[in-house]
Amino acid sequence: MTLADAIERAINSGLDIVIAPFHRPFQYIGMSITEAAKAVGGKPNEVGNIIIDSEQSHMVLEAEGNFISYVDVEIKKTAPWSQSCPFDSEQILGVLSINPSELELVRKQTHFHTYYDHKRKLKVSISCQYEGAPLSVGFSSKYYGM
Repeated sequence: MTLADAIERAINSGLDIVIAPFHRPFQYIGMSITEAAKAVGGKPNEVGNIIIDSEQSHMVLEAEGNFISYVDVEIKKTAPWSQSCPFDSEQILGVLSINPSELELVRKQTHFHTYYDHKRKLKVSISCQYEGAPLSVGFSSKYYGM
């Protein structure tokens, strides 16, 4: 599936394509907290995490030491979702302007899909984290390949 296909499926399902700073959020992995705060226009909290909210998305950039090690983006319009309800992870990737053809699907459960981005050495997880939650996309280099 191409990026254009994923975006079209997202739009056809009533989801909006996000814009900066939510667009392609994997780009913040590895940035210093200072660089990431400047890039997203946010302010780090007491533990260095940066939280950005919009009408359609909630993004957390988690710090480990002085660097961003994990990014999680909730797509608010998908709530409430059920963990027993399957979802189209490719359209969720489209919402974030991420090309599904650049990823390898390695695990697919009803409420949790796992991809590897070999080019960027990232694990990409799309999930419904709890009953009634929105769908969210997590990016981490920590568990890539595991």
